[in-house]
Amino acid sequence: MTDTDSWESSLGRVVAEIGAASPNQRPSQLLALFAARRALPCWQLYCDGTTPVDAVRVAERVLAGEAPPSALRPFVEPAIPAFRGSRIVDCRECDTGCAADAVAHMARLLTDGDAEELARCLNAADAAFDQSPLVSRDHFRRWLIEVAAPAAVAERALTEEEASRFREYSPVDLVREREAL
Repeated sequence: MTDTDSWESSLGRVVAEIGAASPNQRPSQLLALFAARRALPCWQLYCDGTTPVDAVRVAERVLAGEAPPSALRPFVEPAIPAFRGSRIVDCRECDTGCAADAVAHMARLLTDGDAEELARCLNAADAAFDQSPLVSRDHFRRWLIEVAAPAAVAERALTEEEASRFREYSPVDLVREREAL
């Protein structure tokens, strides 16, 4: 797939629309944050490290004006999927790694302002769900287009209900299940 082809995809059209909606980067930054945060359960399902979760919390503070973008520098490289100190190298590495990638791309967008990082973030978040057992219970693409993108264009935070819309599980329950292992 060439760069031109990627802009012809649904994802490419969403990114182009977000970029055209506002001369500033806030809509892109918000959409990246929303997507990275949504992908966290793909990480939390198998990993006990908190680096991607910590990165999202810092990004929320950056976008609220409570921290400088440089606070995200430690998170621009994807976290390594691991459980109880052992690196995950089996099939679980795909979804957990993609979730970590989504978070790292979000951090890069917020620190460096590279607009292409939004497309990379959205692609990685989508791939995380595509590879995850959560795929049938989390309708990420529908949520992205119908909920997250319009909120980002309006430059507003998601409500709690919007953040979980089109999701048929509780992320908190997933973490509890993993911790019980």
